[in-house]
Amino acid sequence: MPPEQARPLLTELARAHLLTEYAPGRYRFHDLLGAYATELAQTHDSGGARHAAVGRLLDHYLHAAHHAAMLIEPYYDPLALAPAEPGVVEDQLTTAAGALGWFDAEHCALLAAVQLAANAGFGLHAWQLVWSLSNFLLRSGLWHEQARICKAGLKAARCAGDVTGQAHCLHRLAVGYTRSGCVRDAGPLLKQALQLFETIGDQFGQAYVHGMLGMLAVRQQHTAVALGHFMRALGLYRAAGHPGQALVLNDIGYTHALLGNYSQALACCEQALAMIRELGASNWESLVWDSLGYVHHQLGDHQRAITCYQRSVDHSRKLADRWYEAEALDHLGDAYHSLGDTAAAHRAWAQALRIFGEIDHPDGGPLRAKLGLSR
Repeated sequence: MPPEQARPLLTELARAHLLTEYAPGRYRFHDLLGAYATELAQTHDSGGARHAAVGRLLDHYLHAAHHAAMLIEPYYDPLALAPAEPGVVEDQLTTAAGALGWFDAEHCALLAAVQLAANAGFGLHAWQLVWSLSNFLLRSGLWHEQARICKAGLKAARCAGDVTGQAHCLHRLAVGYTRSGCVRDAGPLLKQALQLFETIGDQFGQAYVHGMLGMLAVRQQHTAVALGHFMRALGLYRAAGHPGQALVLNDIGYTHALLGNYSQALACCEQALAMIRELGASNWESLVWDSLGYVHHQLGDHQRAITCYQRSVDHSRKLADRWYEAEALDHLGDAYHSLGDTAAAHRAWAQALRIFGEIDHPDGGPLRAKLGLSR
């Protein structure tokens, strides 16, 4: 039912000690009462009725989570969701900030919903919830939670014989491994995902995977291999007129910078920034500003590099993307150090190290060395 109808009923149940309001607006059963309610449902409701109720609950979370995911990343290709069952109430989210707040409030329930869907035979709901929730978890640095639901969604998709679901879960699991520093585990998963996307003829899926294979190669310092994957992704995006080509252009520019081709790097990154601004996809700017900061840093224009890196930090904070914020702060510290401003460098590195520690990321190790800290 709508929240305005539910609130007075929840208040009445809480006053009668049948529910506990453990946080403002959040309620739960006592464990014994929950177990008793389960027994009553199994006694008084048919298996079909209980299955339908679970389906409505999962419809609520799936449709809300997918809508929230698209508000956060409006240029992702949306999933083709089945219509929600009659009687399902959807959250009325309208802004990216509201979507982030909703994910933050509901992510524990969403994690449980993935497991419920997988265990109750709702394989489609399971992997589509994984797709919808994954980006928020990665932005928050919740690596273990993201990996756990990806594995649950993958198992459910395999049980259902859903090739599309398997491809997406493999891809998302590999993205999480790449961003969390578990790069050795990501490669085989990406190859499996690419094969499945090729089997079903999903060109966007293939482009996503080639982009991730490129990022993985960059982290492994296989720069020429990375450039090949990024060029393949760019071709797929351009053939479809897809806005993802703007991000890949930035990746190509950064790779050229790693190879020392700074004029090509600047041209690609500046073209990517122009395309992103034309699209109005400001949430993609943090990546381009970081790349531009690297190019200017390598060219010796440290002040300009600092300006670019600071913009990347600001955009990452707005997106609540903790890993990218820490990475940009690390790079900002490097630029300050090259400029000779040791105090500013140490402030930026210290902030980055704190974030890496909070999200349990191995990139904090080199920062400790820069700061002269012992383990």
